[in-house]
Amino acid sequence: MERGAWRSHIAAAGGRAAHITGRGSCEQFDAPKCGAVLPSLINLARVLVEALSFFERTMPISSSCFYWVDAEANADHQQLRSLDSAWLRAYREEFHRCDPLHPRRWRAERGRVAALDGTAKLRDSGCRSYVDNFLLPQNTPYQAEIYFWQRDRMVAGMSLLRTGDLGAFTCRDIRSIESGLPLIDLSLSLLPDAAPLDGGRLKLTPREAEITAMVAAGDSNKLICRKLGIELPTVKTHLKRIFQKTGVGSRTELINKLYLARR
Repeated sequence: MERGAWRSHIAAAGGRAAHITGRGSCEQFDAPKCGAVLPSLINLARVLVEALSFFERTMPISSSCFYWVDAEANADHQQLRSLDSAWLRAYREEFHRCDPLHPRRWRAERGRVAALDGTAKLRDSGCRSYVDNFLLPQNTPYQAEIYFWQRDRMVAGMSLLRTGDLGAFTCRDIRSIESGLPLIDLSLSLLPDAAPLDGGRLKLTPREAEITAMVAAGDSNKLICRKLGIELPTVKTHLKRIFQKTGVGSRTELINKLYLARR
């Protein structure tokens, strides 16, 4: 496992934030104490962004969907990678009701990672409908679901999808995902509680918090586009709103405010 990236997030959670430069070197900045300008949601987003990057480097994934989970186990603020937004609308309107891997249907015996093979025989009619009318039309019959917990509450989830040519998620794939969870859990345990998911006093949306985390990690606008599967104008619009909410006028000012400011 690539542990170097995780060390920066664990350090950030403990009071030091790592700013990864374009050349891969790491500069350390003192992070504000809990309750200062830096909202816990941004650090949480940083951990989970790196988690997805780790999974993508570990195994073939054709597309993915990250989402936040509220106190009632509702999945919201879905963030797509290499997926058409029309399918997200269909999911919200209908298919979330029969999604067998939805957080509301999580059970302790399922564990932290669950896999669905849409090509197998499925007895449950709701599950079959989800596969036949949602997964298969997208040519993503294989799904792995990862549930992230912060202390005693599920705070986020991630759907990893594969096209038919990539094949189902194997036991080895599941073990590889599970191997990364202890460090993710450690990072999350060191962060302040994520709820409510409103960006704290800055009122950042989950997407804005994710982009803020990427800016803090040194990602360019074009790299953010590639990672999130969105257009450049969309990134610029998000940044404009982030700047307005944080009262800054540039990326440098944003990083300074988030990582150098004191109460």
